Parts: sequence; structure tokens; C-alpha cells
Amino acid sequence: MINRRNIIIATILIVLVLVGSYFTAMFIYQNGKSVINISSSMPNTKITLDGKAINTGNIYIKPGQYLISATKDGYYEYRKTIEVNQINTNLAITLTQKPDSTINVSELSSDEYNKLQNDYPVIDNLPYQDILYTINYTVFGSKVNGYKIEFTIDSQNATGRRQALKQLSNLVNNPLDYKINFLNFTNEVK
Repeated sequence: MINRRNIIIATILIVLVLVGSYFTAMFIYQNGKSVINISSSMPNTKITLDGKAINTGNIYIKPGQYLISATKDGYYEYRKTIEVNQINTNLAITLTQKPDSTINVSELSSDEYNKLQNDYPVIDNLPYQDILYTINYTVFGSKVNGYKIEFTIDSQNATGRRQALKQLSNLVNNPLDYKINFLNFTNEVK
């Protein structure tokens, strides 16, 4: 018959064996390795060490030279060769954001286009064509920064440009809140 005291002693021995096994395994795993603490300035960054995916935090690796790489949509790739030695190392990865660029509307997902349409309802009325001018828009930005629009006015003469600006003021509250690009612009003053 097993008594209560024997159960407690057996439980304590099992816990001690498990804790001892854990620390022994950690010692064997870490033996001869250095610890590197890796952090990133941006959440959800994909980080690789010599092509193998790793997480931020402490990692244990043997001394030597390694290539670390970090990527995230909308940012330039971070690449660096690091020298790992027996001294603990901290590595802070800082990603540099790519500049905004002109976007083809067909490249936007339906959710992104719906948000753009919600933010700029004027695009439902564009392109706007008249005999003297055409008003259209281009989309610029990035997934990270969001998308915005710029107007383009295509006209051969100053009268058409003035008419286009007048029509644009009917389409939006303040056309001066937007960048306006004039196509086929020629200075008529000589």
C-alpha cells in the first residue's frame, strides 16, 4: 500500500529529475555557443540567419560568420554579415521604408480600392472629358503609408487649363489640397 508520504517523495523526485534534465539539456545545447539577442524596429519582420528563419530574442549559435537578412513589405531588405564570438552580442535590425511610388490602380486589392474610393469619392467621376481638357487622377503611395491621389489635367492651352481648374473645384472642396500635374503644358508667354 502506498502512503501519502511516499507519493510526495516520488513527486518531488520526478520534479527534480525533470528540472535537472531541462538544465542539463540547456547546458549541452548552449555549450560552446554564443548568445545573440536580435531585435527589430518593425513587428512582423521576416528574419533569416544563413537562410534559416529565426525569431527575435535570444538565439544560441556557434562562433563564426553569418549572414542575417530581414524583410518586410514596403521596406528595403536588411542584409548584414555578422561575426559571432564568445561574447554576447546584441543586434538591432532597423528597416528603411521604401519611398512612395505611383501605383497602377489594377494592382490594388478590392479592399484597397474600396478604401481609396471611400477616401476620394471624386474618382467615380473621373476621367472627366471636355473638348478643351481632360481631368484624370493617378494613385501614389504604398501599402505601408496608404494611398493618395494626384490630379492630372491634360490641355493644349491656358484656356483649357483654367476651365479644367474651375471644373475641378466643382468636383472637390479645395483643389489646392491636391497635387495637380499638367500634361502637354506649354508656356504661351514668349
